[in-house]
Amino acid sequence: MIDTIGGQLQGLFNPLPLVAGHARNGRLRLLGVASLQRSEFAPELPTIAESGVPGYEAVVWSGLFAPAGAPRAVIDKWNAEITRMQNLPNARETFNGAGLTRLGGTREEFAAYFARETQRWAEIIRAAGIPIEQ
Repeated sequence: MIDTIGGQLQGLFNPLPLVAGHARNGRLRLLGVASLQRSEFAPELPTIAESGVPGYEAVVWSGLFAPAGAPRAVIDKWNAEITRMQNLPNARETFNGAGLTRLGGTREEFAAYFARETQRWAEIIRAAGIPIEQ
């Protein structure tokens, strides 16, 4: 971020809350968000897809994983509790203030999302010729 503010880099990707202050004081110009939907943190900011790169999406996401043999009842309980916590009255404000979007769903929906993301990024890595280091 310092190198972008100082003119050594032409741009960067960073979470909105980390760059918002620099944008407010004129040191950075926000161009777009990398998600497919506009951010609730800065709804006036277009998506990169809206700005001319159709289908562009590069987001950081988190998921909760368990060992392969974890009992379904345990996973269902975790899912129910996480969903309950995400729906607490102040959760939306907390997530939005951190520049995050709350997602949820079933175990199967997450497994499908994980599979799609794994396949998509594997294709991007192969197309870019990025070597895998072990």
